Amino acid sequence: MLLRSLHQRGDEDLSPGGQHGAKMGTKALLTMNFGIKMGVPFLMIAVFAMLGNAAPCRPGRELILTVPHALNPGETALIVVKVGAIGRAEIEFTTPDYRSLGTISPFGIRSGSGRGTYTLPLPSGLISDGHVTVCVSLNRGGHAKRAPTKEELKEARVKIQQVAR
Repeated sequence: MLLRSLHQRGDEDLSPGGQHGAKMGTKALLTMNFGIKMGVPFLMIAVFAMLGNAAPCRPGRELILTVPHALNPGETALIVVKVGAIGRAEIEFTTPDYRSLGTISPFGIRSGSGRGTYTLPLPSGLISDGHVTVCVSLNRGGHAKRAPTKEELKEARVKIQQVAR
């Protein structure tokens, strides 16, 4: 409809009151309208992308762990995790951009019994200013992922140890 009506009218007089002869051709008007109409969806995508980064660990929980000291040559970092009773669920650890760090599946611990301690390797590139940010979520097959409770994820900390030679 817009294309047909502009084609029929030809050039549009853009001056106030149409008296000064400032004209814009149909091609320029179409380009202007197309740019405005196409700019809105791109702007919306950019806004939603920024909002999505505001809560990167959904549906889980963000943990900011302190690294005891900068890694020296021959050292590696580990995440030490103490888990309570979680039944047949898994606890997944990822980076804020969803790269997997590991999954804890403590199927050997009886439901309702004591906790287990597990270690996950921590890539040194994730450490920034003495801290590392990880996302943790509980995945129980057939249910939506969620953040683990304090009873399910008892503790998470960074440990530095010597690399075996």
